[in-house]
Amino acid sequence: MNKRSLAKAAAALTLALTVVSVPTAGALPMLSSNAVVDAATGASQLGVTISNKVVPTGNLAQGKPYVISGNIYSANSNILSVFGGVYTADGSTAVLYCEDTPSSKSYDLKAKFDYQLAFNKLAAGSYKYRITVRTVQDDIVVAESDFTVGNGGSSASPSTGSSSITVTDKKVPTGNLPVGQPYIIGGFLSSGSPITQVYGGVYSADGSTAVLYCQDTPNATTYNLKTKFDYQLAFNKLTAGSYLYKIVAKTAQGEAVVAESNFTVGNGGTNTTPSNGTASITVSGKKVPSGNLAQGQPYIIGGFLTSGTPITQVYGGVYTADGKNAVLYCEDKPNTVTYDLKSKFDYQLAFNKLASGSYLYKIVAKTAQGEAVVAESKFTVGNGGSNNTPSTSTPSITITNKKVPSGNLAQGQPYIIGG
Repeated sequence: MNKRSLAKAAAALTLALTVVSVPTAGALPMLSSNAVVDAATGASQLGVTISNKVVPTGNLAQGKPYVISGNIYSANSNILSVFGGVYTADGSTAVLYCEDTPSSKSYDLKAKFDYQLAFNKLAAGSYKYRITVRTVQDDIVVAESDFTVGNGGSSASPSTGSSSITVTDKKVPTGNLPVGQPYIIGGFLSSGSPITQVYGGVYSADGSTAVLYCQDTPNATTYNLKTKFDYQLAFNKLTAGSYLYKIVAKTAQGEAVVAESNFTVGNGGTNTTPSNGTASITVSGKKVPSGNLAQGQPYIIGGFLTSGTPITQVYGGVYTADGKNAVLYCEDKPNTVTYDLKSKFDYQLAFNKLASGSYLYKIVAKTAQGEAVVAESKFTVGNGGSNNTPSTSTPSITITNKKVPSGNLAQGQPYIIGG
């Protein structure tokens, strides 16, 4: 038997001898100390770490929610399951319980645990909070704390909006949406202190399971949901059913729900926010990046929009190839029936700053009737590409009647250029 076979046999024997408490359907598990490696010592040895950890401590107000968090990462093997929640103070009985089987190397507790662990349902008393991660190597406790509920406590992580975060241009899914069609969400967040994290998406109707999920860490006092969430939350992938849409923003002062709504998909619904062009917005002189562009060189985009009703907003730019993250982004609010992309977008979208790679270019315009994609294309940068929109003169371009400023001009006096 070779060394590899011996190693596999030893691992199998270790797993066979490991005694753990496996949760069964319909029963809340007891908190077992067997075969659980404490996070303070075992986590680093087995390659499992947790960041952005928030656990309940001290005394929480009865009937109030509490927002837990934690980004778990396993360096050596996939996370087979994550389980735990709130137990009685002695750890013998689960009061609030959740489990998930990600089968991946990373897991965000907010994707499921934050909704399923309803702290507002806890009666007054003392409790233990504990989250365990299971890998092929062992069970590792990644979060644990003791806390009480009642006796005048207050929750340090509110889940409702506060005056520290305001939302404008909010757009949430409501009513009934058609299956297979996209939906464009919106919301511009402003805060007196930096917004350290924004997370959420589409959940099952009871809020227990994330169906579409996105998060970002802007560390800025403003944040536009369209920069990342609008692309990553692919409503066209939702099956028929009922859902909850919820977005939460976090600052040093706590967390706040900045957008929330209930909606359904299917059953003959119509989407009032189309993602493709409609007759209400026409585009002329359109120029989009395509093929392969030279790295470090500019590219001049173009497009003149015309609408029967005022164009209230234009936004978009260059995204990663999968459309999930904005690399170059611009927006404007013309409130006119015409708009020229060159007036702002051409300057703000600095193609010369793009690294070598594949990208998606997409511009969306909004009127009172809905939104429409007015320009979209895929392109690459680097690998010997040549920019077909040079920013310097070539023999194919001639200029007459040229007049440029030179010498010394009088201060405060106009100068008429020509060309």
